[in-house]
Amino acid sequence: MCVKDSSTHCPVGDVDIGFTPQRKVKALVSTNKISARQALEFKSEYKQFLMKIVLKLLEKSPIQYQLARCAVCLDPRRMVSQQTDCQIKFKRILEHFVAANRLKDDECDAIIREYGNFLEAVKASPSAYKEFDPHKDSMRIDTFLFNKMGSNDDYFRLWQRVVCKVLLLSHGQASVERGFSFNKQLEVENLQERSFISQRHVIDHIKSVGGTLSVLVDRKLLMSAAGARQRYLAHLEDEKRKKEKETRVLKRKVADERIKELEKKKARLEDDMKAMQTSADDFAEKAENTGKLTWIAKSNSLRRSAKAKANEVQELVDEIASLKRKD
Repeated sequence: MCVKDSSTHCPVGDVDIGFTPQRKVKALVSTNKISARQALEFKSEYKQFLMKIVLKLLEKSPIQYQLARCAVCLDPRRMVSQQTDCQIKFKRILEHFVAANRLKDDECDAIIREYGNFLEAVKASPSAYKEFDPHKDSMRIDTFLFNKMGSNDDYFRLWQRVVCKVLLLSHGQASVERGFSFNKQLEVENLQERSFISQRHVIDHIKSVGGTLSVLVDRKLLMSAAGARQRYLAHLEDEKRKKEKETRVLKRKVADERIKELEKKKARLEDDMKAMQTSADDFAEKAENTGKLTWIAKSNSLRRSAKAKANEVQELVDEIASLKRKD
């Protein structure tokens, strides 16, 4: 959708200029300080201002480059739901690489075949790819794809020749520069809040009485000083109990998070088992219809993988039960 296409714009009168400006413009019109035509011209100028901002953002955005737009074919979620579109966009990436002399024509067919095989593997075990969330998961997209693709020799050329280079495309260096900031380390205070408050009270009192020599040392002050040690020990005991309580709460929280993580992993493995069983049954049916033993081999391989995942599921069930017993 083009920003300059007027058919996509709302009418000038419906432009939202903000609550306060809208209220003030209405007040000016009602008091005849400006005309309705001038108010409309103000909204029109505001609309032009917004259009220029959007155009400038698009001008600086990498989304204007086809290579950046086609990089969505490496999104694990799209690999599950939009495989045909992913294959089309991946071929466009290869076209850019060939035009930039980053790849040779005779390498592309093998890389396309490896990408197709990877999509088939995604289809067989889709759960981990469906649940990938770049905003919540601690694992980044490059780490995720390396674990699934880069560590597998079957996709060596795909990873080394294309995916690695696409993931290295720079979209700015702000995140790198933030890593050089030491502000948080420098802002460590050597005193706790209560110590600062106490020191402030002492200084304010000394100033109010006219100096250190004017401070009245009476019986109440002496008794307070004599009991300071006991109050300090009581404070340390309170802090100790508080810390022990926080430790127990933290351990319980860690255990709960671990249980949720294991249950999530268990659900993924169960989904993969079902997908493998379904694929194994399909291969067995193909073997029965065609008489080819290769389909039987693939079916048996998937059944063995499903059995291994069933063992992993049982281990997870045992670990979850163990964590719950400790509660």
